[in-house]
Amino acid sequence: MGTISTRLNENELKLLHKIMEIEHLDRSSLLRKWILEKIEEFFMKKYGEAIRKGECSMEEAANQANVSLWRMIEYVRNNNLWPMDSLDNAKFELEQARKKNMKTERKS
Repeated sequence: MGTISTRLNENELKLLHKIMEIEHLDRSSLLRKWILEKIEEFFMKKYGEAIRKGECSMEEAANQANVSLWRMIEYVRNNNLWPMDSLDNAKFELEQARKKNMKTERKS
């Protein structure tokens, strides 16, 4: 595991400590949480845009973004990234994901 360091001014540190208290997290944990959230957000935005452009399927985008298919579907839906010409494809992929989820639940 690597180490990252950064400089913050006094006001930024005060704000960070306020958030640490609210979240009940130490500084390293809070910053790690934020960085990981931003990494996920970056890839979801990148591959969500690829879906909108019709450059990849929902499943491909989820795999590339390293998130679940359901998470990617939710992101695309919440950000209205459905390609207009492939709304039927999106419905098909959603139905396929539901069927796959039902099979997984039956095995459990």
